[in-house]
Amino acid sequence: MSAEQIAARLERQLEFLKADPDNALLLADCANLALAAGKPDDARALLDRALVLNPGDATLLYNLAYAHMLARRYREATEVLAPLADRMPQAALLLIRAHHHLGELQPAIELAERYVTAHPEDAEIVGQLSTLYLDAGDLVKARAWADRGIAEKRKIPEAYCSAGFIALGDEDETRAGELMEKALEFSGDPGPV
Repeated sequence: MSAEQIAARLERQLEFLKADPDNALLLADCANLALAAGKPDDARALLDRALVLNPGDATLLYNLAYAHMLARRYREATEVLAPLADRMPQAALLLIRAHHHLGELQPAIELAERYVTAHPEDAEIVGQLSTLYLDAGDLVKARAWADRGIAEKRKIPEAYCSAGFIALGDEDETRAGELMEKALEFSGDPGPV
């Protein structure tokens, strides 16, 4: 869906919402559309309204936390995500990222280590751990997680990026460049223009 289509659909759904302001499903749909349209503050306001109607809905809480993350309100995101992390894997992953953005490396690492034990099949966490350990200055563990990420079938951009930084530290500029190019390739980012 194009940005224009998303914006048009959001406007249409908001009109329906005016007629049915207590419709929690419609509120959640509008919040998701607002997120897709790049309007995290609007999404947050819509989700707040939906949560008043359904305070225990984990999906709505996750979407609220996601809106906080997009708005760079990482502390608020951690507060919403903390009670969800044990029962919703995507909430745990988002909570790890929120702690990381706040510079709270130890809680992020502890949560990531617990997550990888509970969900060894989830390759994404491998890349996160390589980055967390790199930021924490533990190059031994950062290298081990980056190597594991590179060995995964699913290519993990963070693992390649961490390995690239480690290669720079090892003064292997050629290898660092190759790894960073792979990180860009696997992230879908075309790089600087």
